[in-house]
Amino acid sequence: MGGRFLTVLPRTRKEDGLFRDYVVGHELSWETVRRRPNPRRQLGPPDVWKAVESPIPAGDGYRLVWVWNSLMAEEDRETRETVVARAVEGLEELERRLRSPKTKLRSRPAVEKAAEKAVGATATRWVEAKVSEESVEEFHQERRGRPGKETRYRRAVNVRYHVAAAPRIDVIARDARSDGMFPLLTNERKLSRKELLEAYRYQPRLEKRFEQMKTVYEVTPILLKRIDRVEALHFVYFAVMLVEALIERQVREGMVRNNRKSLPLYPEGRGCPSPTTEFILHAFERVEVHQLLEKGRVVKEFGVELTERQRELLQLSGVPEPAFTR
Repeated sequence: MGGRFLTVLPRTRKEDGLFRDYVVGHELSWETVRRRPNPRRQLGPPDVWKAVESPIPAGDGYRLVWVWNSLMAEEDRETRETVVARAVEGLEELERRLRSPKTKLRSRPAVEKAAEKAVGATATRWVEAKVSEESVEEFHQERRGRPGKETRYRRAVNVRYHVAAAPRIDVIARDARSDGMFPLLTNERKLSRKELLEAYRYQPRLEKRFEQMKTVYEVTPILLKRIDRVEALHFVYFAVMLVEALIERQVREGMVRNNRKSLPLYPEGRGCPSPTTEFILHAFERVEVHQLLEKGRVVKEFGVELTERQRELLQLSGVPEPAFTR
């Protein structure tokens, strides 16, 4: 029995280019699947998400859904404008260098190479560097000395090169048609486009949990061949996350009750406005209990000495200090 997957189709797949060519000359029936206020600017345009089934099927037979986001479209447009403007400025600076009598760029290959560098690899798609030639006549005395009526001059024709930026208007207009769009590839046929988008947007949180398995919780890699053992391991992991969430909630609610905006849990004692369980437990990392043994018998036990920060964390979390130190 195979599993389900949902992923972004790579830009290198031919279906991506075929769809972007398709939207240049066709109007699609987009469905609005999500709308919310602008999360970045209070008075900015709303954050709108739309989706449509791809008119061009995936080559491997999977379901292909295209998503459009208004803020991503705005970001794509601004990024392209910035890249184009930077390329134009680079070519203008190169033109100033070429007009200087001290310029070292005297050959066409050298000028073309400098123009390519000024445009940059990203902007090459949208900006063309046009190189032109200019014949400049110059006259020089045949002999040294002060010029007079009998002075003879030698005529020389030198070639000067110039560069100019030529934005590729047709390419820019074509790319603008697919601003803010990206394709989702899945083998799930039953979920609606809205449900697919919600599943995609939840993925970073899910991936964060798996990342925490390897880092915060230091779960040892295990080879599990039976489904019930996989389920058991994930239940234990769920129980750990539940305890972690309860610790965080207790401390944060305690901060609200005591009007504490932050706790000095970050390195160098910097304030932490939303303490996580990882930082909370790290504060107790050096708490130790020592026992003096004689012939296997405990002679004396040296109790825990807590710092002011540790006492405050216990108080915020609602844990009595004696229950922790005894």
